[in-house]
Parts: sequence; C-alpha cells; structure tokens
Amino acid sequence: MDRELYIQTVKKECDFLEREGYIFNQIENNIYYTKDLETEGFRISFSWLEYGDKFATQGLSAKKRFNIVEQEIQKILGGELVNYYTIHKSPIVEDIPKELEFTVNEKNIRFVTNTVNDIELFAKLIKEFYSKTVFDFFESYQNIDTVNSQLKELLEAKKIQTLLTSIDNTTILRFYVIAILCMNNPIKDFFKETYFPYIENSLDNAINKIESDWFKLLQNNLHSKT
Repeated sequence: MDRELYIQTVKKECDFLEREGYIFNQIENNIYYTKDLETEGFRISFSWLEYGDKFATQGLSAKKRFNIVEQEIQKILGGELVNYYTIHKSPIVEDIPKELEFTVNEKNIRFVTNTVNDIELFAKLIKEFYSKTVFDFFESYQNIDTVNSQLKELLEAKKIQTLLTSIDNTTILRFYVIAILCMNNPIKDFFKETYFPYIENSLDNAINKIESDWFKLLQNNLHSKT
C-alpha cells in the first residue's frame, strides 16, 4: 500500500457520499467529505497513519454545524466557519464488519487498512455508519432546539461531550451559546450560579483565565439576545 493508492481507493469506494452531495477533501493525512448549506454544514471525516507500507485509519466521525451557534464562537476564536461543528457522532464497535481488523484505544477505533480489500471493508463500514446511524442522527437534530432539549440531561450526566464537539476545548462555549440562544433558564442559572463563580475564583489557572476571557467576549456579543 502507498499513499496515492490509499487515497484513490478511498475516493472510489466512498463515491456514494459524493452522490449524496458531499465534496471530497484531502489535507495531509486527513480526509473530509463536507456539505455546506446556508444555515448548517455536515462533515464525514477520518485520518490515517503511515508506518512504511503499513496504514492505519482512525477517527471516523460525523459532525453537523449550526451556523447560528458556531458564528458566535468563530467571533471569539477566528478561523473559517467551515472548520467549526456543533454536534458529533462516532461508530460503535458493533457496527464494524467482522472481517475488518481494528483496535480500540481510549475510545478511538483504529482500523488496519494495509490493502485494497481492507479499505473496501472500511468503506463498507462508512456506508453502514452513514445509512444506519448518521442519517438518523442528523435528522434527529434538525435545529438547535433539539440540541437544547438535551442540555439539562447531558449536564446532569456529565456527558456534554458525547453530543457537543470539543474542538480546541470549546464544548463549554457551545453549551453556553445554545442555552443563551434558546433562552434555557436552568442552564443559564447553572452558569451564573456555579460555573462562572468557579472559573472567576480560579483565575490563577491558565485554562480558566482563557475561558473567563472567552465568556466575557461571548456575553458582550450575545447581550442583545439575552
């Protein structure tokens, strides 16, 4: 297996995504299939590692962006909106074809993709993941109100990262922006009474100081929406 054969085989075997309106993108060792609409965006992505002629593929995930949420975070962090996503979903072990060799390390599933046949099996997984899981996931969260309805449950279970993306440790920002935009008073009270006092009392911690600055900027930007 070499890089060019790997990329071309993936592109051939995953052309069904292009028929679904996604665009193939490859940057370094990352492959993205993206679809960007006026108010939202979608991404199916994964990356690979090379060890000589040995290849391992990892990080398969599906993401959806709500522009109304991510534009607020983009104002704070900069960059391109198309690189921001709000919610995510990954496959589970039970979805993996029995013939496809893989390992699991800290919830990251890594697949052996050393041959064309391996990649064909990996593409089979993507097709199954997309048709049986991703499509329903995107349909279940058609707008931020459907995400907002899950916030209290996720907070109580301490599992907000199972739904909201964590790019650059920004999960908590999404949590806050959604609560403000959807006027979710219980979550707003959580920030006011618990989270903000916690970070303001721990500003000697560099991460908390950064978060405090982020939230102050967000509050200024979102003031008219509160």
